[in-house]
Amino acid sequence: MKSLLSCLSEVKDPRRKQGLRISLDQLFGMVVISYLCGYTGYRAVSRFCKSYEGLFREELGLRHAVPSFVTFRQVLMNVNEKELIKAFNEWTSGFVPLEQEEVLSGDGKSLRSTVTNYPDSNQDFQSVVSFFSHRTGMVARIAAFRNKKKSEIEVLLYLIKTLKMSGLVIRLDALHAQKNG
Repeated sequence: MKSLLSCLSEVKDPRRKQGLRISLDQLFGMVVISYLCGYTGYRAVSRFCKSYEGLFREELGLRHAVPSFVTFRQVLMNVNEKELIKAFNEWTSGFVPLEQEEVLSGDGKSLRSTVTNYPDSNQDFQSVVSFFSHRTGMVARIAAFRNKKKSEIEVLLYLIKTLKMSGLVIRLDALHAQKNG
């Protein structure tokens, strides 16, 4: 079973190589730990990491100071979303093993601050669909989509196909009970 950081190491670094002081693995490590401790947002992540800089230097082998929020922001905004989701799903497939008759709940959530064209009919926003395992209490798979390009139903059907396992009990919202589905 691969670790989360080894799966995330397969994500291509969006930064140019010149002048890098911190690897993408180290940056992802700090972001994951920050999020797990409840610090979300670029500034909050940066403040958290500065508070524990000594620990991060020791555990992640940092040779330089913890980066500023600008670095966290630039990397997270420019990282390839599909590669990141693929790496996460690869990790969960080994870390959250699914069993026969496992109960999974599927649902989609829109991501705040991603809405564009708010007041008109061209409104669009980013959403994430996930399958949650009731037995383990962990997310088993995720997928992201833009509201204008796909529907939550399409993405959930895609995720069901990626599970590659029969005998699962999948619970969904009433939204997914389609007459012609």
